[in-house]
Amino acid sequence: MKGVSSAVVEVLRDYNYLKPALRRGLVNYSALAREVKPKAEARLGRKVTLEAVVAALRRASPFFCRGPRSDLYSIVKACVLRLRNDMVCVHYKRTPELFLKLSNLEKRVNWEEAERMYVIQRTEEIGVVATRKFYKDLLALGGKGGELVLEASEKLALVTVVYPHEGTRTVGLSCLLASQFEELGVNIVLQFDSFSHLSFLIAEEDAPAIFERLSSLVREAVEKA
Repeated sequence: MKGVSSAVVEVLRDYNYLKPALRRGLVNYSALAREVKPKAEARLGRKVTLEAVVAALRRASPFFCRGPRSDLYSIVKACVLRLRNDMVCVHYKRTPELFLKLSNLEKRVNWEEAERMYVIQRTEEIGVVATRKFYKDLLALGGKGGELVLEASEKLALVTVVYPHEGTRTVGLSCLLASQFEELGVNIVLQFDSFSHLSFLIAEEDAPAIFERLSSLVREAVEKA
């Protein structure tokens, strides 16, 4: 089902003359929302609140008014998509001992055999995304009563977008990719990135739809770049 943000973006395409004003922050979002609201509702086939339209306008306006779309599309068209199912995720309270145990477990990961383990660290937390093979081991590291485990999830999929190095200096790339999930109503369980890879962890059941949406975005970029 189409979301409010998607409908608002479609309506905004009829307002190209507003780009200079949006770029300079001269547009009253509430006033614009009152203009956009009935058109968005017509596309959605249902009523929406004015507040929802205002929020959608604020999210959409950076893509709408920042520079030529060809710059962003030139990056997106070169993106490579990867999908990995049967993933798990465990979040822990951070302790020095836990970090050492995770380091030892990580040494057992055979990347050549398509095994994966990604460790995301914060001052007070550690998150681990891994192939299902390591799920029991990861849970065991949380203590006998699981006192260190904040949350554990399985039946997940990891969608990774590999982009050209220039993507790190391209405004709007990560937002454009993330917006595809929002428009499909797909929750992002975890998001992490490196120099040229951006990964989204989602429910496995949502993987086919979001992979097709991202593939469609790449195809569109090839046509428009």
